[in-house]
Amino acid sequence: MAKTIPAGIHTQKSAIATSGSWLLLVDLYYPGSSTPDKQYVNNNESVEYPEDSGKFYTPVPFTISQIKESVQGDLPKATFTFFSWISHKYP
Repeated sequence: MAKTIPAGIHTQKSAIATSGSWLLLVDLYYPGSSTPDKQYVNNNESVEYPEDSGKFYTPVPFTISQIKESVQGDLPKATFTFFSWISHKYP
């Protein structure tokens, strides 16, 4: 579900230099759901967004591929890849 970028953030996005960093936030919806079932941030710590909302994005390393579109009118496709933080210890 698309969200509107506030004017102040849009100005920062377009600036040549900024004092902050940009993090990728992802909302995942299960079929039939109107609110996000999972929320992830590509970061090493959780992020509250919007500020003071009490809604936290779970930190997970991931990548999203370039969106692929076809001329046949298929839905655009992208690959979402999670990287595991789980370390295995073998005897």
